[in-house]
Amino acid sequence: MESFLKAHSRYANRYNNIAQKVLNFKSPNQVITEYFMNQKA
Repeated sequence: MESFLKAHSRYANRYNNIAQKVLNFKSPNQVITEYFMNQKA
């Protein structure tokens, strides 16, 4: 079970840092960061 969690963590980290066409060539992490920066303003 521990190896599964470790592998899933690596996959999620990699996936969230890869730019995607549907997000206008931004990574999911970049989209979330921009969203929260705009909410504070």
